[in-house]
Amino acid sequence: MIIRVELSIDFTILIVAQINEVLLKIIKEENLNHKVFKDYDNFTNILEIFRFESPKGYMIIRRSDKNFAIDFFSVLPIIVTKKLKEILVPYFKGDLFISLNENQKELKEYIQIQNMEYWFSTYNMLTDSIKEMTEGKIAPYNGELERYIYIFGKAFIPLRKSLGFVESDKFISNPKYAKKIFEETNNTGSFYGYIVNGKIIGAAYSYENDIESISIDPEFQGKGYGRQLLRGCVKNMLSKYKEVTLGVVEINTKAHKLYESEGFKVTSYRHNYKNFIE
Repeated sequence: MIIRVELSIDFTILIVAQINEVLLKIIKEENLNHKVFKDYDNFTNILEIFRFESPKGYMIIRRSDKNFAIDFFSVLPIIVTKKLKEILVPYFKGDLFISLNENQKELKEYIQIQNMEYWFSTYNMLTDSIKEMTEGKIAPYNGELERYIYIFGKAFIPLRKSLGFVESDKFISNPKYAKKIFEETNNTGSFYGYIVNGKIIGAAYSYENDIESISIDPEFQGKGYGRQLLRGCVKNMLSKYKEVTLGVVEINTKAHKLYESEGFKVTSYRHNYKNFIE
């Protein structure tokens, strides 16, 4: 004898929702000590930390300048549950930036409904190989604040304009913030001035094994100096870490090709959304 049970559409949806709530377990953390956060590298202005189970992953909420920023990561797709919505909804009411790894289709659909617009995508890249510099030298931060602000501010003006940034650079608009970043990274051996023929023409800084920014004065671009600065940074960093990582905006194809030619490989891909005017 076969017993047949017919479920209404509403009842089926209810059961699926309840199953999803059980599957995605959200745990609030006080710090980043859990192993799931081992590759996370943005430690500034963190407000809330959550990790997921089934699938394993995380959600980290930060204050970023005048807006909030939320970083999601999970190898498997994250289910948008009632609890997750309850955490996110208050942040949608303010200026918000959200970053997702490439396979989060359900999350993308959900945040787009909340009027989050696609902004740009980034590749995360990694290398563990060293290539020797052949020109110039690496030097620590020497207090020449205006020169370094100029280099970081002017190097990416065309790229920043293409992404809709109004201000040319955060360092130009806030020299005190620039000085703080330069001094802090220099104190950990993670600031890299690049000098050729006695003149500072480039600079970079990193957080642990991740290159945060690398820049060449526009007057000296297109001459191979960016490659030399990159090699100097990587060599120094690989003396302390097993590998070096960096991120590159998808539309910056010139930089992407440079990094690939220097041995960097793409490890992941992230989509970025916002609901504000930069």
